[in-house]
Amino acid sequence: MRYFWGILFLFLGIAGVLLPILPGLPFFVISAFLFGLISEEQLIKGLKKFRIKDEKMAKWSNRLINYIIIRYVHKRNINISA
Repeated sequence: MRYFWGILFLFLGIAGVLLPILPGLPFFVISAFLFGLISEEQLIKGLKKFRIKDEKMAKWSNRLINYIIIRYVHKRNINISA
């Protein structure tokens, strides 16, 4: 399942490079972590530096980023239903 999420975030990162409304960098960072290319400390440090200016996109992406951190870094199962 971890590799499925890695591929999904890689495609989202590529889409973020091509589309101006979608950020690409946090998706590449998460993808690299899920594929085992960077450590947990580097993941958290990279995601803390990233900021999104659009309110709706920020809420959505922060929720997704927090889910990935909790699920794969802290290894806890959570329910993300709104």
